[in-house]
Amino acid sequence: MRLDGIKKGMRNPALLFPVLGRNGFFHGMSDERYLAKCFRARVGYLPDLAKPVTFNEKMQWLKLNDRNPLYTKLVDKVAVKSFVEERVGFGYVPETYHVWEKPEDVEIDSLPDRFVIKTNHDNAGVFICDDKSRFDLAAAKRRIAKHYSHNFFWAGREWPYLDVAPKVFAEEYLDGGSDGLVDYKLFCFSNGRIITLVMTDRFSNAETSKTFFDENWTPLPIKEGIHPTLPDITPPSSFSRMKEIAANLSAGLPFVRVDFYQINGRPLLGEMTFYPNSGFELFEPREWDRAFGDWIDLSLAYSGEPGCKSQF
Repeated sequence: MRLDGIKKGMRNPALLFPVLGRNGFFHGMSDERYLAKCFRARVGYLPDLAKPVTFNEKMQWLKLNDRNPLYTKLVDKVAVKSFVEERVGFGYVPETYHVWEKPEDVEIDSLPDRFVIKTNHDNAGVFICDDKSRFDLAAAKRRIAKHYSHNFFWAGREWPYLDVAPKVFAEEYLDGGSDGLVDYKLFCFSNGRIITLVMTDRFSNAETSKTFFDENWTPLPIKEGIHPTLPDITPPSSFSRMKEIAANLSAGLPFVRVDFYQINGRPLLGEMTFYPNSGFELFEPREWDRAFGDWIDLSLAYSGEPGCKSQF
């Protein structure tokens, strides 16, 4: 059991249930019952999983019903790169230097002076090295091992992660320059709308900002939790290309979020996410939860037959 996670949950009761879930307390509980309990704790109301209407409710419905086997490849941070190259061409993913099967196999002698080591199967196993001469490999391996042994499925029952074979990989260091590395997270809805969440200062000591923009880079009056907004941020020069790539990768899916960075004017994919914040988003004002839900067509969910829609 990870005591640090339990302590964090005790400080924030809304997180306690998923923290306990991640640590194995509810493995015998059905996905539907578990998600309903997590949802009420995190979002504040009991979800309607039979007739979902809000964004958050539909995220839970999709977890339970949209079992497209392709998703397991797309959430794998190594495997998704070949999918992107097949769909949109080369040059849109960070370069992979090496892939290891186990944390103890990691070696850095052949790596450049700056690099990033990641686990492929969760959302927090990221270890940044900006100077190899000062990198503590032994400490990194210990931290990597903790992430490697964790199955990301259990906290939010995000089923695509259940069967991802864990690996460790090194990829190119992304230098965001004087402004730091900015995250551009494109929410791709099945009605063709694309809403971009811009996050700054994720990897610094400053407070992370979260700002939503529409397709024309008009700021939207949405807050997510307590994070400040920065509506004066200028769009990246590759924003049009980001939208084109995201539309290509999301074609035919009920919903997916496609994340990018911009490096030297080129968009690079970070990851694809099917359930942002595990479908426990605290949008303010709350009507955006309903508006975003209206843009998701659940009939596009995978029914088990190629090219067929669900019967929702």
